[in-house]
Amino acid sequence: MKSSFSSAFSVPLWFIALLLLFYALTLPHITRTMQYDEAYTLRYFAISPVRALFSYTDPNNHFLHSFAVWLMRSIGGESVVTARFPAFAFALLSLAMLYRFSGRIADRSVGIAAAAILAGTFAFADYAINARGYTLSIFLSLALIDLLFVGKARPTRVRRYLTIFLSAALIITLPSMIVLIAAAFVWCFWNMRQKRRGYSAFLIPLIMGVFIGGLFYLPSLAAGEIAEQLARFGSTPVETLAEWFGLILSSPLAIGVLGLAVLGALIAPRRLWQITLFVIGTALVLLLMQFILTGKTFFGRNYIYLLPIIFLFSAVTIAYIFKRYTPVFSLIALLLIGLISFSQLSRPTDVDRVLAAIHENLGEGDTILMGCCVEEPVMYHLLLENQPRLVIPNDQMQTLYLLPTEFNAIENLLALYGYTDRVENCTPVETWSIPGVVRCDVLDVVD
Repeated sequence: MKSSFSSAFSVPLWFIALLLLFYALTLPHITRTMQYDEAYTLRYFAISPVRALFSYTDPNNHFLHSFAVWLMRSIGGESVVTARFPAFAFALLSLAMLYRFSGRIADRSVGIAAAAILAGTFAFADYAINARGYTLSIFLSLALIDLLFVGKARPTRVRRYLTIFLSAALIITLPSMIVLIAAAFVWCFWNMRQKRRGYSAFLIPLIMGVFIGGLFYLPSLAAGEIAEQLARFGSTPVETLAEWFGLILSSPLAIGVLGLAVLGALIAPRRLWQITLFVIGTALVLLLMQFILTGKTFFGRNYIYLLPIIFLFSAVTIAYIFKRYTPVFSLIALLLIGLISFSQLSRPTDVDRVLAAIHENLGEGDTILMGCCVEEPVMYHLLLENQPRLVIPNDQMQTLYLLPTEFNAIENLLALYGYTDRVENCTPVETWSIPGVVRCDVLDVVD
């Protein structure tokens, strides 16, 4: 099967060209306006190693990624680019790991096609320039699958230590990655039952990795923060699957990609089928078990690491059809998809509109308080512009503007910031370009 994908053009230079193309298509958007989860992470978690690696007051904190962001901010200073550099770097590494992984179970031309499909998926490109830990989770997942699921087990000391590191890093990045580690356990046990040597040597390293990763959550567990987050957040199996399929459907050619995946299933290498059954099968079983036991499931984006496996089936079909021209086709397809859809990466958001209204309407003595989920990114950008007085109450404040949202009504905003009895003459503002703004006179000077 492997020889049918052989190509005179299947050399690393084609893949380097693909990386450079993805780089060129996405980098112009890396300075786009911050989103809520990014700004929240930057304000509360990526501010010190301790906060980054041990605070789980909100699931926004992807520990290992937050630590990487803190490190970049310490080295490169405060900017949107430094905050997003780790996510962007791990997106490139994810493509590289997918290329390696695909080449080992099929052929390098399959690897280039699979990397092109992943790179052309809007959700992946979006997370590549989003200061969150999802691209890191994809990279670590592919690295663990490449280590344990591809080829024969070789329990060398280096591979055992690498298993410990990868499993610990996955847990430290996202607790939900226990699902993939469970699949690795099942894979090892199944191979042991098939009398295949070497797999038993990886069980203890996997356990050690989970244990080490779990240690980072102990402070939050002792403080009751994890139980609080489990009670607040969650999804249902239907919602999780819908969100996950939405990640695939974010590609302009999503239907075609799925159709190619169906065809690829007929000719895919046996090892790819095995990996798919164990990794995705374990995820589905644990999804149902989690819902039965807790009434909730992880969000669909927590399973983004499964996308490359699905795309591999599509890549098999592409390589089978185009053969030695697969790299050329893959690069042209990525270029067209990027030109068509990646412009939406910088589409105007509510945060852009609020920032524009603030710059247009606020002057000396004016401050605005906002509800979730625009307050964090707006504050981040105004602090970068050295205009804290616009969003932080100060002794020069004479007029207080309020921007309520579906999460925070006016009364809630005033109570949240301690201004219920310190304002008067609150009236709606009709002249702003955004609706719902209320203007209030401040009764006394803020100390």
